[in-house]
Amino acid sequence: MEAASPPHLLVAADLSATRRDAPLLEAVQFLLRTFATGRPLNDMEHERVPARWIPVRLKRYLYREDADGAKRLNADRYEFLVYQQVCNGLEAGNIVCRASVQFRSFEGDLLSDAQWREQEHILAAINLPGLRQPIRARLAALEEQMETRIQEVNARIANGENADVRVTRRGKHQRWTLTYPPGSEPVNDPIFDTVPQADLRQVLAFAQAGCEMLSAFTHVVSRYQKQRPAPAVLHACLMAWGTNMGLGRMGEISDLPAHLLARASENYLRSETLHAANDLVSNAIAALPIARHYDLNGVVHSSSDGQKFETAIPTFNARHARKYFGLRKGIVANSLVAGTIPVNAHIIGAHDHESHYVLDLLLNNTTTVQPTIHSTDTHGTNEVNFALLHVFGYQFAPRYRRIQEKIRTSLCGVQHPKQYAELLLRPARRLNTELIISEWDNLLRIFASLALKTTPQHIIVQKLSSYARQNRTSVTKNRGAAPGCGR
Repeated sequence: MEAASPPHLLVAADLSATRRDAPLLEAVQFLLRTFATGRPLNDMEHERVPARWIPVRLKRYLYREDADGAKRLNADRYEFLVYQQVCNGLEAGNIVCRASVQFRSFEGDLLSDAQWREQEHILAAINLPGLRQPIRARLAALEEQMETRIQEVNARIANGENADVRVTRRGKHQRWTLTYPPGSEPVNDPIFDTVPQADLRQVLAFAQAGCEMLSAFTHVVSRYQKQRPAPAVLHACLMAWGTNMGLGRMGEISDLPAHLLARASENYLRSETLHAANDLVSNAIAALPIARHYDLNGVVHSSSDGQKFETAIPTFNARHARKYFGLRKGIVANSLVAGTIPVNAHIIGAHDHESHYVLDLLLNNTTTVQPTIHSTDTHGTNEVNFALLHVFGYQFAPRYRRIQEKIRTSLCGVQHPKQYAELLLRPARRLNTELIISEWDNLLRIFASLALKTTPQHIIVQKLSSYARQNRTSVTKNRGAAPGCGR
């Protein structure tokens, strides 16, 4: 029997564990030593095979009785189970890979111990006032604010001042629902019917006249800066890629040859220049007097959402998603919009959770438009974002699809839930402030790492939001509870 070829990914991966005693790593090292000898796993003495890592419930699937009644290990199933458990361990954070960004240890994403010894200087440099305030005083102020807000919201509903909440009563039981506009309401305001349509060429020419956005498109090699293509060429490239038409098709329907468009696109269109051009346009729109009419209650209110696009070629972020693309691949354009201004965007895979990129979009916004309140749909929400956005000076105001169920199961209060029994919107959990206080130094380290961008923010948020990664800082003993909340 020929020896099986070793799985090169396992051989190349530098795996380690967060625990000193990691039985699974014994099995991994055993497999690697076996592969190095070139012998099949079935030829190894079964007494030498590490087995203390195998879950008890799975042992009956790995062993079989031979003709003599002795139990024999099924080597193929054993090998497969090792790979499966390594995958689960990487997702849970128990097994780490130092060469990976996504699967290295959580501590590796944060400021090092040596850096964190300069805690006072770091916190002073990032200039987030809430982080330098004593945590007990900060929590006391937030608890008072939360208790007041809970009472005020319920009082406005009871007095009928909140017209958006409709209360129905059946005996002693009360039920509340949100009021929605009737379906017969027009989608757009009639004023938009009076606005004449303009083609993309006119729009790009108008933007160029207003803010000279084409000046942001510089040559990839600095010594060729003077050899700029004509504005029509850059406009054609932007329209070709922006409409997913492609340079070849644009060359066919225009008087610009495709090779000229391809050369201009390769030299001038890249992520950095597109981002800089978008900043010029966004800043020019924000400077217009009409921009302030889109503010809500005098503050800039932004939102982010992902748009799904099928990809014509297999790009790095392209993924299969049957719900959106059928049998094809696509990407998600996660965009941040403030009023009518496109502030920032990030291309992510269809398998990525949009909520992991909310802080990324806000902190990497380089325009003059700085939102105060940020909203997402349900797919952009997680409990971690409430804390992170608050720390960095934003108010998180998501829109939940099932708001009644969310309040019934996840709303936290200062007191025991029994103290709110008479309220219509009542907390279901009590805040575990002692846990927050005990973990405050770790939380400060996370916030500082996010502010200094030691690692892409979405990586840290993803690890904090993952229920598979069990640690005191991100979750409590109650699975699925919000950070700092307990029963």
